[in-house]
Amino acid sequence: MKKRILSLVFVAAIALALVLSGCGGGSSNAPAPAPAPAPAPAPAPGAPAAPVDTDELADWGGYTLTVASNYGPTHRGLEILVYWLDRVKELTGGKMDYDLYPGEELVKNAEMYSALKEGVIDVLTQDPSYNPEAFPMIKAVTLPGVLMSNSKVCTYAVNDYWQYGIAEGWKETQDIKFLVGIGLSPPGFESNKRIEKVEDFVGMQIRANGFAVDPVQALGAAPVALPAPEVYEGLMKGTVEASLMQYDALVNWKLAEVAQYGIWAPVVCNSTHYMIMNLNTWNSLPPAVQAIIEQVNAETIDIAAPLWDRMGQEGIEYALGEGMEFYELDPETLDAMSAKTMPVVEKWLGDVKALGLPGDAAWAKMLEIAAANEAKYGS
Repeated sequence: MKKRILSLVFVAAIALALVLSGCGGGSSNAPAPAPAPAPAPAPAPGAPAAPVDTDELADWGGYTLTVASNYGPTHRGLEILVYWLDRVKELTGGKMDYDLYPGEELVKNAEMYSALKEGVIDVLTQDPSYNPEAFPMIKAVTLPGVLMSNSKVCTYAVNDYWQYGIAEGWKETQDIKFLVGIGLSPPGFESNKRIEKVEDFVGMQIRANGFAVDPVQALGAAPVALPAPEVYEGLMKGTVEASLMQYDALVNWKLAEVAQYGIWAPVVCNSTHYMIMNLNTWNSLPPAVQAIIEQVNAETIDIAAPLWDRMGQEGIEYALGEGMEFYELDPETLDAMSAKTMPVVEKWLGDVKALGLPGDAAWAKMLEIAAANEAKYGS
């Protein structure tokens, strides 16, 4: 058993050393923006700066972005957004400033995408599962059976897939200005029940939210919707037997104190976040500023790529100190899980076809993109 644990830790260490919904503005009685956290590290030098019309930039009067995120003020994911904001501000000579409202300081999570479309928010980072009806084609990234073994693979793949959708003219990519896609590490099961084969999932109470609900149900388990802060108590009291979350939750939410096993099963689902801009805001910016933003978008992808893997490694190290046992499911069990969750993919294909959308072509492209990035960046 010790060899299996050490093997996983070694694989995780390699993988985790590699990786996110008119001009707007808050109303006069909006809360004050939160102070920004420490900025993310700058990208490696060597990328040439985008050519910028300095006269055009000098003539521009400037603008202050209203920015919201579902990340709370202490969430490490906010580093990605703050890097983007600070870098744009730097390259525009301070002319593009920002007011940042993390968490639900400005609007509720469920209302953030609508607020962006309405111009209340200029820039938003969020999980698309908060508004699944707005992103039917982007959901393909999250479906079971798409193997992306670390957050670096997932980040580059999700950006490739967004760009494919933009080129194909999908409406969900045309209503906003896409900036950056952020891929998370595959979630793992933080469990108090040992799972060895696919039949072990039957009847289990498993915390699953968002796009993870359908795959968990397809495995025969009962998904339980719990906000992240309530998962600790759920595992401690036995309300849930396991949770399906990224391994950063082991330290960030202290789940290592109340879970016995960490079970890596990267075929269940994937998680992605987006950074997007109100389309009117984008169209109002001079080309020189747009060029700067496109340069910063490319830099930010590289900043985002390793973040969730680093956080996951920190979670594993903390959990090992708490006595958790980590292991991988065998290939036969992973294949059986993929087969059990395939109806989730088939339902998505049916749903998007009913909307008149090219689901088959998009699914084939998603698998192609994931495989290419897995070959390049995978564990």
